[in-house]
Amino acid sequence: CRAMSQAEEGALLFIVDLDNANIPLWKAHHARDPSIRVRNPAVWVENEDDDGSPKLEIDYDATLKNINKMAFGIRRLELAGHNVAGIVFDGLDTLQEDAEMTMRAQQELDIDEGVKFQYWKIRNKLFRDCIASCKSLQCSKYFITHNKEYKTFKKVKQDGKWIEIVDKQWVEGHWDKKTPDEMWQIVYCRRIDFKSGRRIYTAYVDKFKGHPEYENQEYL
Repeated sequence: CRAMSQAEEGALLFIVDLDNANIPLWKAHHARDPSIRVRNPAVWVENEDDDGSPKLEIDYDATLKNINKMAFGIRRLELAGHNVAGIVFDGLDTLQEDAEMTMRAQQELDIDEGVKFQYWKIRNKLFRDCIASCKSLQCSKYFITHNKEYKTFKKVKQDGKWIEIVDKQWVEGHWDKKTPDEMWQIVYCRRIDFKSGRRIYTAYVDKFKGHPEYENQEYL
């Protein structure tokens, strides 16, 4: 995320670590560089279980607000003239789940309860607002999500009975369906392990605004 010259200058890099996975990388590969700020925005609160025993739970609404506060803080640093190289938002799939849990809490819905169509609009807005706050920054922005397998189904008649079968099956990013439209570049990263012990990493460029010549190509 930083050019060598930026790293030497101590340009700041912020990691929104919703998946809580970046501290080991920071320690092992970046020598605990103080200019790389790794923060998990999750807010934990103490509640009571059904039997009265204490338990820790994530306050999803406070977590989303914390993400927006982080973006606001970085924006203030930029306006004050600090050298900010970029922000990495790791865990958009987790963000979507947090947005759903916030929506369920607002509408007083249990985790396994059905959701009215209009309520999903609330979840989507909570999700997109966090992305928008990060996109408003002047520095480089990186958004990371896991892949998810999607399926559509259709009904066919078999032995006189209607059954449901898979119509289409594909893999794409686990995020709100409109998120790809907001990205300037989309890159699918993959690790391939061979029986020989060899391992390679590939990056497939699905989208690159301004440089279409790089699209639909895979790089080692």
